[in-house]
This record gives sequence, C-alpha cells and structure tokens, in this order.
Amino acid sequence: MKEFYGKNNIALLKCRTCGHCFSETRGTPFFGLTNPDQAMLITDDTMNSAVSQYPMLVVDASATWCEWCKVMNVTIDDLSNELQGQVAFGLIEMDRNNDTKAKYNLTAYPTMLIFKDGKLADKEVGNQQKSSFVAKLKQVEPKLNTSKVKVVQAAPIPARPALLS
Repeated sequence: MKEFYGKNNIALLKCRTCGHCFSETRGTPFFGLTNPDQAMLITDDTMNSAVSQYPMLVVDASATWCEWCKVMNVTIDDLSNELQGQVAFGLIEMDRNNDTKAKYNLTAYPTMLIFKDGKLADKEVGNQQKSSFVAKLKQVEPKLNTSKVKVVQAAPIPARPALLS
C-alpha cells in the first residue's frame, strides 16, 4: 500500500504488518531522488542502479531485529542531512534482500557499504561512532566538506578517586 509524503509527494510503502505505520521501510523514500536529504530505501532490484547513480553512496545493510542497527540508523539519518549533495545514503533490509547479502558477503549487522564512482571503496562492520565514520568517509573522499556535521563529544571520564588507607 502506498502513501504519498511531503511537498514532493514521495511514495512510501506502509507496513505490511499493521497497515498504518512505516516501520517496515523506516519511513524512507525509495532511491532515485536527485539530491536526497534522508536515507533512501534500497532493494535487490534497485541496488545496482543506486550504486551507478550516485558518485558517493553509503548503504546501511541492517536487520529490523538488530539493536545496534537501530543505533547506527540514527547516525545515518543525521549524516544524510548534514552531507546532502555530497553523499547519498541508503538503507537495505538484509532479511528481505538475499542477492545483495550474498554479493557483498554480508554476515554481520550493521554493515556499511561505501561506494565511490560505482565501485565498492570500503566496508565497515558494526556500529560506528559518528566521528569515526565521518573520518572513514573522508579517507574515501578527501574533498568531503564535513563543516555541517555535528559531532557531540562524550564527557571525559573522571579520574579515579584515591583509595583511603
């Protein structure tokens, strides 16, 4: 079931389970947008087209049951807006896209596939801190402008108190 969203009337699929929410697709538009400001839903059928369409593409391969994937999705959502026009981001559900899973040997979640100019440039496995992941993207594309990326630094760990004798 499709519903149209936003000023550009982006088609979204409603959840097959309840028919009301967008949880199955995480409320994301399908790939094909010229300058996406949010992560797009990618499937086996659209993977090759997405890789060839965007000069730099990050595909978040995850599973709905994976808690670390949910944490990483927050980072991907933030970066898709902060790096709009430089990097396109996509989400692919591995439980439903076995061709992509096999092609890229995806055995752990989340896995970030980083493509540059149509070729797999890097593969990052596991939840990544935003600052570390941005540094990895800069290694792949040194000209990446990260001035809009907001990185919150964790509070320093306090010194251990001296033991009383």
